[in-house]
Amino acid sequence: MPISYAMGQSSPMIATLWGVFAWHEFRGANQKARLYLTGMFAAYLLALVLIARAYSG
Repeated sequence: MPISYAMGQSSPMIATLWGVFAWHEFRGANQKARLYLTGMFAAYLLALVLIARAYSG
């Protein structure tokens, strides 16, 4: 259950990955924007890990 819940909550991350790698939405972005994007990925992944651990009992 915890893994499936975390996977279900990761749909915004998948959409962001598509935007970055498939449609190159951040091509030409400055270094500050890329830093924020990297921080967003790290924070979101950490949140998913914490959610999965919380639901694992």
